[in-house]
Amino acid sequence: MSSDEEYIPNKSEENKDKEILREIPIDRKMAINQVKLNILGIEIFFPYKPYENQILYMKKLIETFQNKGIAGLESPTGTGKTLCLLCASLAYLKHLREELINEKKQKNINEIYEDDKVRQPMIYYTSRTHAQITNVIHELKKTVYRPINAVISSREQSCVNDSINGLNPGVINLKCRYAKKKGECRFYKARTKQEKGWSAYDGLTVDELKKVAKLYNFCPYFFEKDKARHSDLIIIFLI
Repeated sequence: MSSDEEYIPNKSEENKDKEILREIPIDRKMAINQVKLNILGIEIFFPYKPYENQILYMKKLIETFQNKGIAGLESPTGTGKTLCLLCASLAYLKHLREELINEKKQKNINEIYEDDKVRQPMIYYTSRTHAQITNVIHELKKTVYRPINAVISSREQSCVNDSINGLNPGVINLKCRYAKKKGECRFYKARTKQEKGWSAYDGLTVDELKKVAKLYNFCPYFFEKDKARHSDLIIIFLI
């Protein structure tokens, strides 16, 4: 397969206009060695025995989710905030998805699709630094949860086209739009080729995805934007 024929993973053409309600998978082998907690009726797997303040942190998160509220939670550096956020929120998301799927099954719906009345719940995780985004990805790998995830960053951070990246951020945006419109960016054109599932490149940092994108000749910026529409966890790099 030549470089011009390389693919990027994408969802299949079948049912492309319908998003199937899906469960949040977990790594069963990892789960054997993790601590299983029950916090306010939600089963949460945690990589190690949690401290009391970590249990309290996750409890406050679950309370907020159940009450559909807004919370401002603080904890000192090094106390495992990111891991608590990921484990508690993904466990709750898994619980919600299972409830929705069971509800559909009880109504004898053979194909469980998302519709206008039941939107598939997902998580948005925002951060303001490159290092924090990288840390989130690393902490996610410690959990048993395996959501489809997308990392959204700017063209400046994601571009792999050597004729565009490295320029002033404003110029990068203009050059990218021009190259896309004129069909002059081979990385953007490759995004339309679909063979693998969206989860094929899950768990990659921005830098790791850029290396893979250059190897397989696709645009990580537009790939992640497209992937976000089908993701369970969307990590947004606020710049």
